[in-house]
Amino acid sequence: MNRTANRTAEPRITKTLRLAESRWGNPLPRIDLRAPRGTSHRAFAAELHELAAKVERATPEAEGWCVIIDRIGDTEGAVSLELADATAEEAARGMELLKGLVG
Repeated sequence: MNRTANRTAEPRITKTLRLAESRWGNPLPRIDLRAPRGTSHRAFAAELHELAAKVERATPEAEGWCVIIDRIGDTEGAVSLELADATAEEAARGMELLKGLVG
């Protein structure tokens, strides 16, 4: 049986860039993702991981932030930057980097 014959079209996943706030009150640059209802949980998980990998690759070595994947449900989640210094300047650099990856 050809496993690729059963593949369906990739779901349309909405990505929204926002500057959130961490539970400690620090700025938290993030991309929220939402997939249409009925999207495979594996396809959505793959999308989150692929986006996180793109963020890691795009992050300059000098930045000390951590890339975090937050799975909210089968069709909702986020990729965010836990900032090292939590300054406004670092948050702005993080938002700029994420802005280039939302498209």
